[in-house]
Amino acid sequence: MPKFSKQEVKKIEKDIITKGKELFSTYGLKKTSIDDIVNACQIGKGTFYRFFQSKELLFFHILEQEESFRLNLIDEMFQSKKKPKEAFKDFLIQSYEHIENNPFLQRVIEKEDFEQLYRKLPKEKLESHFHEDLKVVSIIVDKWKEKDILKEDDLELLTGLLQSLFLLYKFKQELGEVFTKVFHKLIDCVIDGIFK
Repeated sequence: MPKFSKQEVKKIEKDIITKGKELFSTYGLKKTSIDDIVNACQIGKGTFYRFFQSKELLFFHILEQEESFRLNLIDEMFQSKKKPKEAFKDFLIQSYEHIENNPFLQRVIEKEDFEQLYRKLPKEKLESHFHEDLKVVSIIVDKWKEKDILKEDDLELLTGLLQSLFLLYKFKQELGEVFTKVFHKLIDCVIDGIFK
């Protein structure tokens, strides 16, 4: 195995993540092989495995990076001069728009990639990801609990509600033109259900 300098290690890891994201966004998790990734990066398989044990773990790493946008949107929501209900609705709509404009996150929502990721990832990674989702929702709940404006503060329930909203994206094609109306109406229903 060749030894790499710290700069080379950073560059190789960045290349694997960048090329992996491009390939996953274009072809999906199932149709992208490790050979595709190493060929795009012009590295050997051994080098790939020094950074990631599987393509699923690379995919998951990219997913965690791509979902980091949520924290920025939460900050914006809390700094907003709008009422909490309106600010939260903006947060949900902006989150959806971010997913809609991100081919990688669109792929994550697709059933085939999601199921493969779920089957192949170690259980502790999935649990860790679920806890990260809970943590994001808890930031929102804790802030608004202090203001006594929530009627529902069960973290698991709220996390599930928000995940369900975004999983609706899987059916965008089937719903056709009515999708946007349905999505906005569901957002209104969720907001009415959790705010006093």
